[in-house]
Amino acid sequence: MLYCNIIKKKVIFETHEIIFKKQSHKLIIFNKLIKSKYFKKLIVISQALKDIYLANEYLNESTIQVAHDGADEVENFYSKIKLLGSEDTLKVGYVGHLYKGRGVEIIIECAKKINNMTFHIVGGLEKDIIYWQDHIKKLKLNNIYLYGFVAPKETFKYRNSFDIVLAPYAKKVTIEGLGDTSKFMSPIKIFEYMAHKKAIIASDLPVIREVLNNENSILVDYDDKELWINSIKNLSNFKNRERISNQALIDFKKFTWKNRAYLVI
Repeated sequence: MLYCNIIKKKVIFETHEIIFKKQSHKLIIFNKLIKSKYFKKLIVISQALKDIYLANEYLNESTIQVAHDGADEVENFYSKIKLLGSEDTLKVGYVGHLYKGRGVEIIIECAKKINNMTFHIVGGLEKDIIYWQDHIKKLKLNNIYLYGFVAPKETFKYRNSFDIVLAPYAKKVTIEGLGDTSKFMSPIKIFEYMAHKKAIIASDLPVIREVLNNENSILVDYDDKELWINSIKNLSNFKNRERISNQALIDFKKFTWKNRAYLVI
């Protein structure tokens, strides 16, 4: 017996994955939930994920709602951290995991070819940090810095300190327990970058284009290293950075957690 049947209240259920592909207790509970008279609607994090459920005839258009992930509005744009390396260069930053599919290799390729900027990578598990540190050392790069894990409440200082931010998602992004999420993900990183009024360069994936576009970011093919390099160089121009970052912040306003809460109720 489902909890919603016991309490006799309408239930809104949110998922960030394709539940019906799992042969587990999750699928059993999900099937019972959507058949309950108290089930109201399913919340998914992207139009792509909604389309997957519709294509497999799980529910219908009126019972599935898209609510992309979001971020908090930034109250302090001025609190920064002293980054490693030269203070006189433009700072290119990345905040997030370092495992396969997150594009660290792209960042390293860019650092190899752009020696008048510094590259800053925040986050990662210890084993991933050790791996990439060894790789960077072998390449003898002196303009790329790894900071390791930073408490989430402190990462805003790093984003504030960056001039350009990167979201180099591969065409296959694997998350433990969820498999490949590249087709339907809604990366919080993107919204945090937007909230911080940053000039964003991101992978040109269909699901990313649900939020980003050619006005509020630069979108490039993940595999085109030269285009990543040229896009970063293009943002060495302050006016180009300002145009994109201003639009990113304007577009972010509809993706605040507060607006998301109003959307789903």
